[in-house]
Amino acid sequence: MADAMGIETVCYFSGLPNEIVEKIMSYLSPYGDLCDAKCVCRLWYRLISRICNQRIQNFRDAVRSGNLRFQTVSIKSRESPFPRFSHSCCIIGTKMYIYGGCSSSNKAFNDLHCLDLREGRWKKLRSSGSPPPPKECATVVAYDNRDIVIFGGWCQPARTGINSAAKFFDDLYIFNTHSQTWSSPAVNLNGPRPCKRAGHAACALGHSMVVFGGAQRHLRFNDVWVLDMVNMTWSCPSIRGKKPSGRFGHSQMVLDDHTVLMIGGCGGPNLLFGDVWILDTNEWIWQELEVKNRQWEAPQLWCHPAVYIKDTVLVFSVPRHQGHVLSPEGSLGAGQRPGLDGFLPMQTFVLDCSQIRSHFSCSWKPPPEMQCSLPATSLHSVVVARGEIIIFGGMFTRWSESSPETSSNLVTISATI
Repeated sequence: MADAMGIETVCYFSGLPNEIVEKIMSYLSPYGDLCDAKCVCRLWYRLISRICNQRIQNFRDAVRSGNLRFQTVSIKSRESPFPRFSHSCCIIGTKMYIYGGCSSSNKAFNDLHCLDLREGRWKKLRSSGSPPPPKECATVVAYDNRDIVIFGGWCQPARTGINSAAKFFDDLYIFNTHSQTWSSPAVNLNGPRPCKRAGHAACALGHSMVVFGGAQRHLRFNDVWVLDMVNMTWSCPSIRGKKPSGRFGHSQMVLDDHTVLMIGGCGGPNLLFGDVWILDTNEWIWQELEVKNRQWEAPQLWCHPAVYIKDTVLVFSVPRHQGHVLSPEGSLGAGQRPGLDGFLPMQTFVLDCSQIRSHFSCSWKPPPEMQCSLPATSLHSVVVARGEIIIFGGMFTRWSESSPETSSNLVTISATI
């Protein structure tokens, strides 16, 4: 570079002002590049730490306000997952894992796909050991930054004209992401264990997996089961006081190291829940929360999973009062599939949970202005990654079609720039 006198000068990256360096580094990927750059020197470590903290704050502010940016990510690969709904999903490190699910023809899957968030590439995992049978509505929990724990689920034969009953599962499978190996540990063969179920919810608290609810045909469960993931033993804690009604399709999230948040679900035909509860796993007591501003409540909470981000719950559903209702089946295994009667845009719904601990209450916020032109899906997966939310798959129906259509869309949701 030449100065005004025509004399050649050299500009080094290390000579740039910190503000410029910080701006340049803010474009690095949070899934690898930022972490690698942190190791260069102490100055970069401080700058990147500040960038990461600012990204987290910006993301949380956007979540609270609903001021989010939606983007469909196109990843063309022969190893991409087939379109599906009612699958299970989790994130370990910089990779997102998709297991199972169902097609629009009632074909259940037992494949396991991995999305490398750093490289933006799908991979169908080839593993050793015996994998789980094809199923949907199972739960997946990430444990010890290595294992994927899969419990329960159900499957129904494809539409071949053969009249076969639905099959429900109570099996437990573990996939080791390091060794790429499946295992099925023997758990409480002669002791207490949860019965076969699907549509339940599970989350990891420390070294335990907490399971609540689910359904089996016309049965609805409201029991709580705990899996000790170190000793591989089930236990059913004695719950004191009032309990939530039996349900399936609810969302379950971790508030802190001993508190679980549960929202929504379905108890059967015309019995949709919008209630919100917390479970204290130290005392094993349920507490129902007061839900304010229910006129802004997310519709169809039984088939639109929720995520929790720092005192805020987000649900991505259909707009309210559109006259298009996604009705649940009379029972899991009845043979009819739910479907969207239209091609509606995805709407963000925000539940303020900042008053849970102080007042045992939460409040729905007015829905933000429609900023998403993407089609709404139901029975999709949704997970929180580094500064973004990722939705995969689900089911939607176009105006011109009478039958449900499954999706393989990958949608990222982040703070607006």
